[in-house]
Amino acid sequence: MKDDEKKHGFSLVETLVVVSIFILLSLSLFSYLLTTIIGTTRAAITNEIRQNGNYAMSVIESLILPAIEVNVIGTDTLVITPADGANETRIVCLCKIHL
Repeated sequence: MKDDEKKHGFSLVETLVVVSIFILLSLSLFSYLLTTIIGTTRAAITNEIRQNGNYAMSVIESLILPAIEVNVIGTDTLVITPADGANETRIVCLCKIHL
């Protein structure tokens, strides 16, 4: 090969190195984005559960405060007798909490 002839393009090894670096960077970015999306989704679900629990507690509180009698039956049923003589309200817990 003469000295005045110039090489054009990239060798196979150079191309493979660049492609492998690109793949590693892409995988790292994908992993980071996936972790971020999972964290955001988990935070949104936790926030929604907290809001639902606060709403349920406010409804139960509005039933208990004016009541003349509140009885607990077993470990999962709450019977509230209102002061205005209306029908009693039964609240049954459908979830089992193990402490």
